[in-house]
Amino acid sequence: MSGCKENLTESFSFSKEEKLISETLYLTGYNFESENPLLVKNEINREIFSLIYDGLFSLDKNYVPVPQIAKSITMSDDCVNYTIEIREDIKFHDGTTLTANDVVSTINYLKGNNTYYDYNVRQINSVKANGKNKVLITLNKEAQNLSSLLTFPVVSAKDIIKDFNFNGNGRFKVENYIKRKTMTLTANENYYNKTDMELKKISIQLMPDKETANYSNASGLSDIYVYDIFENADTSAPKTGATPKEYVSLNYNFLLINNAMPVFSDVNIRRAINMAIDKEYIVEDILFSHGVKVSNPIPEESIFYNKEYDVEYSTEKAKKLIYDSGYTPNINTGVMEKETENGVLSLSFNIMVNNDNNFRIQVANAIRDNLKSVGIEANVNIVSYEEYVSNYINKTYEAFVGAVPMAPDFDMTMFMGEYNISNYYNEQSIRTLYAIGTTDDIKRKKEYYNALLKIFRDDVPHISLYYTKANLHSSSKIKKGIEPTGVNIFNNIENWSFNE
Repeated sequence: MSGCKENLTESFSFSKEEKLISETLYLTGYNFESENPLLVKNEINREIFSLIYDGLFSLDKNYVPVPQIAKSITMSDDCVNYTIEIREDIKFHDGTTLTANDVVSTINYLKGNNTYYDYNVRQINSVKANGKNKVLITLNKEAQNLSSLLTFPVVSAKDIIKDFNFNGNGRFKVENYIKRKTMTLTANENYYNKTDMELKKISIQLMPDKETANYSNASGLSDIYVYDIFENADTSAPKTGATPKEYVSLNYNFLLINNAMPVFSDVNIRRAINMAIDKEYIVEDILFSHGVKVSNPIPEESIFYNKEYDVEYSTEKAKKLIYDSGYTPNINTGVMEKETENGVLSLSFNIMVNNDNNFRIQVANAIRDNLKSVGIEANVNIVSYEEYVSNYINKTYEAFVGAVPMAPDFDMTMFMGEYNISNYYNEQSIRTLYAIGTTDDIKRKKEYYNALLKIFRDDVPHISLYYTKANLHSSSKIKKGIEPTGVNIFNNIENWSFNE
């Protein structure tokens, strides 16, 4: 998230006259490595580009796809061919009309290059235009929620052939740009979904690196910025007077177990481990309440979440499950064990954690202490990041504390599919994952997700821990309307108000 370092002593402050412009929002971003929004390198600039460019769909606060450039999407009976009808009234900022060819060129560019949006197009086999306003997409296999991934910026086909110059199609357009200095956005008067916004202008100061951006934000030079304790623990605290708006990120944290190990072969033991971990303590005392405990990978904000499949914390029930599986405490160590045809099986395993993540080490220690209280020995193994990654890739771990950024399509294949990350196998979960991809009816999808979450609760492929939280800090200028989500800090920007 850093560009080339420049003169760090340069002043990044705004004049008092500029600050008095009530219709202007002041932001900080990073130097653009490219004017091509498809080659964005960090989250901050991705968010800025989302003001300038629309996607086929956007995502609301429940991660439900909302049509933007797309007018409709239809899945064929074979579940791998989709027809997207695009709006006829979308114009680029240079006045040209957006057509199916622009969508096709954008997707083909993403398929042919390594970009931030690799995950979004990973299942697209081919794409072609059918007339001026229809796009045909063919997938390699069924997708869980394709519309949720069609959120990348759609660019002009001629810009791909020639040069990019911020020729967007979104709610704001670039009025002025000084490379590695500033960018000014103004409301797009030709936007298809024009509303009477109070916000008329956005002034963005471009920073050379993260350190300078953090200093600028902490000094009060931005009207809004994200403060994430897990990334900014060693940086300046937010300026006093900034109003925080806490929201749940899509940073999913878990205890992954290697299901190929004998110690995890008994579902009662997996359930006991899940019940014995005090996730509330982890969230409140280790994360300073900057997280929310979860029982599965689906966050509460998603329409696919169902409280019915939450798991309670209970050491007594955990102990009963262990005893019911025939384990008794070793007279010397207290660790639960039992005789098997292969000898004595002890409930003992190692939890791997990388040495450069202090929060994660503390979480692993808490899990160790929790499991000890029910007779399970979990040794915390602190290793280098390189060894941590290597053991994960090669599946030579016993268990480890980890995290992934969950994509908004909430595809559980990586956790419960045929080729998952923890040597887990469940034929029913594989069939259910397939079923999710065979319907575009949201009611039926929810039914399939309920079935999948029931399997997750009952069979415990791994132990879900928490989603982290972030804070969107805003100046006193913005009075109402701020509703950040895990994918869009500018959500609802058309309704932001400078008035009470």
